[in-house]
Order: sequence, then structure tokens, then C-alpha cells
Amino acid sequence: MKTLNKLKISVLLIFSLIVIGCTQVPVSVTTTNGTEDIVPNATEPLNQTNTTLPEGETIDEEINRKYDGLAIYAPNLNGESVLINYGENSMLINAGTETDSQNILHLVRSVGITSLDYFVLSDATIYTTGSLPFLILKTTPTNFIESGFINQANYNYDLAKTLFKNATKIPSDEIINFGDAYVKLLVPYDDGSGFGTTPWQNSIAVKVIYGGQTVLIMNGCDFLCEDKIMDDGVDADTLFISDDCQGNTLAFLQKVTPTKVISTGVMCDPLRERFKQLDIEVIDNTEKDVVVVLENGQTVKTQ
Repeated sequence: MKTLNKLKISVLLIFSLIVIGCTQVPVSVTTTNGTEDIVPNATEPLNQTNTTLPEGETIDEEINRKYDGLAIYAPNLNGESVLINYGENSMLINAGTETDSQNILHLVRSVGITSLDYFVLSDATIYTTGSLPFLILKTTPTNFIESGFINQANYNYDLAKTLFKNATKIPSDEIINFGDAYVKLLVPYDDGSGFGTTPWQNSIAVKVIYGGQTVLIMNGCDFLCEDKIMDDGVDADTLFISDDCQGNTLAFLQKVTPTKVISTGVMCDPLRERFKQLDIEVIDNTEKDVVVVLENGQTVKTQ
């Protein structure tokens, strides 16, 4: 009974104590070389009056620039979260830390999404599950996909699973259709050896393919995780990484052969030097940036 009462109180606190805010982003869009960006496949931002938002929530018109085709958004956070949007199709990967909740929701709303099609939890850590119950409540995803691996107590994960009872545990690689684009989920634990001992050994990687462009989102996958998915078609034009020296070995990068890397975490010096030696462009998130990768491979930032 005490556990049930604690759960009820926690849910009420989520509704009552968290006030939806937004971090205002000055209006400018720049290319990765710092010049003013004129995006050839962008249309005017959505009219805010046409977007039905809950009371108190706002959108950011600059983030809300609408692209023809696929767009992948990587906000600067304390934890990990990446948003994929293509027409009416949407997927949020991970939920950052507890302090990231408002910034992630603000991004989702600014792109024009009130309800997610897919929520993917790559692995269950404090960097991916901190805002999970909050985002489950606010974005009401149709599908919640995870590995099911948990190796220590995680209150936010347990609460989210209580709120969303029909989570799908993905046992092996799977392809999700996004119109004429598609998303491939790469799992490292389907090789017959089962789960590894840490979340990072079991992290789900996400590959996005649209037209002639491929994007690989690695989340927290470490070198043992990379070793297991290395032969699963990890080649990509753009590579998203979120950690420092746990992964991105030379052998793995030679399989991926990216032309650029989007770093959403703090990159260690040896890894930065490795990218430099391989002549791979590195694009860092700086404070308040949202890095956007478009279907033609172009990368822009809102600042």
C-alpha cells in the first residue's frame, strides 16, 4: 500500500510541480562554417495558431522551420536525446536527464509534434531515463520500444513502465517504415550470447536511411556493443555519438566511414584526434544549440 501511495504521489508531483517552460533561442540559423544559412528545401515556419498546444506551452519559430523531407534534431542537453521527424512520422530516442525535460518537450512541440509515433529507449541509464515519465505523459507515444535490460534500480524507468504498460521489448534487429524512408534498429544482444553486463553493452543503435543519405545514431553503445553490430551494415554518411572514449574504435569507424560526426556529449581529446586523423568533420553542440541534419546531408544549427 505504501508503494502504491508513493507512486500516486509521484505522478501527481509530475503534473503539479513541473511547469512547462522554454529556453528561448535567438533567431538565427547558421551553417557549420558560421555563415548565414539559406536552406534550399525549407519552407516558412508553421503558423503557431495552427498548432494546438496545451495551455502554458510555447514553440520556438526558428526551431519550427519546416523542412521538405527528413530532419534529425540533436539538442544540447545534460543527457541524451535525438528527435527524428519526417512528415507525419516522428521518433524520439531517449529522454535525457531530469533537468532536460522542458528542453526536450520544447523541441518536440516546436517541430509541431503533439503526440509521438515512436519512443525508443536505447539503454536505461540516468542519461536516458531522467525525463522518461514526464515525456511519456506529455507526448503519449503510440509505440515504446526498449531492450528490457535493467541492471540496477531506476525509479524513472519503473514509473514510465507503469504509465506505459505495452512497451515492446525488441529481441533482434528491426526495420520501421517512415513513409519512403526507413529506420533500422540495431541490437547487439541478438548474436546468441544474450545481454552484456552493462547498459552500454546492450545499447540499441538507430540507422536512418532516406534517399542517398544514411545516418547512424549510436547513443551510448560502447566498444563491446560496437563489436557486436559491426557487421550489421553500420555504414553511414553522418554519425551521431553521445559519449567520449567508451566507443568509436578505429575498427568501428573504418566500418562506418562517416564524412562527419555530430557530438552531443563531451568528446575526449584522443577521440577528437582520431577523427582528425581520419579526416572526419566534427560538429559539436554548443550551449543552447540544436543541430539539425537534413535529408540531403546538410547540417544546420539554430542558435
